[in-house]
Amino acid sequence: MTRHFLPLLLAVLVTGTISAQEFRVDGHHLVDVDSVWVLPAGSNVYFNSKASVEVLGGLKFEGTAGAPVTIYSDEGAIGFLINGINPSSIELNYVNFIGLVAPIRMDPYWYRSKVAFNHVNFRKNGNSSGAASPIVSISEPYPTRSTVWRRSKLPQSISC
Repeated sequence: MTRHFLPLLLAVLVTGTISAQEFRVDGHHLVDVDSVWVLPAGSNVYFNSKASVEVLGGLKFEGTAGAPVTIYSDEGAIGFLINGINPSSIELNYVNFIGLVAPIRMDPYWYRSKVAFNHVNFRKNGNSSGAASPIVSISEPYPTRSTVWRRSKLPQSISC
């Protein structure tokens, strides 16, 4: 899959107060390791068909009760893949996910210093065949920063 960069969209760390924003996501995009995608309250992000965002850095969606951030699609978009080891955080406050195949998926070897979902809603997510898809998928194993497994020594099961 080709990775595209959205220099003014995804690779910006915003400080201060800005107004709501509207975005369209086409194809596969990347939030790079040294970036945090910040969305202010009331922002809307529309994912076109099969669109996805791979997050190697951080997310900070700052919705409020009166002005949530809305992430939506009516064309079978994939959603977000949280990937890689990074000290940044994933913070979703008052966010609505509507119509994505798998809104948030965590790679088996991801790490973030903080992950907070506050008032996050999922509606009409899954795939067009009617089969259920996880709205939040966290894959095994759940490694810590110091955990290193060799292929021949992978555990058969992991308890949390």
